[in-house]
Amino acid sequence: MLTMDEAKTATSGEVMVSGETAMTTSGMSPNHHLEVQINDARNGNLITDKTVSIQITNDATMEVQNVPIAVMYGVAEGPSDTHYGNNVTLMPGKYTVLVTVAGETATFVVDVPSA
Repeated sequence: MLTMDEAKTATSGEVMVSGETAMTTSGMSPNHHLEVQINDARNGNLITDKTVSIQITNDATMEVQNVPIAVMYGVAEGPSDTHYGNNVTLMPGKYTVLVTVAGETATFVVDVPSA
């Protein structure tokens, strides 16, 4: 993760626009990076001005994680790559990811394999 100043000379990495990088969850270090890019379903335009929330539910234990939202983009791609997410801790298993944007929701199912 890079600050705006660091990004001026960087050739790779993620530029942090707002928010903070998650450091630990439940006493364990994050081991995955979860990100979603939000586009308008009507025209495909990138959405960067709405409130986004991401919730992950472990399907086996029903444990819920609310992902602290960071807004970022890839240094190489620039602001057209703006996306939302953070580092998360996920053990092997199935998860349901609920993304809410301005009152609308999308659900994704993720299977984290064993190492």
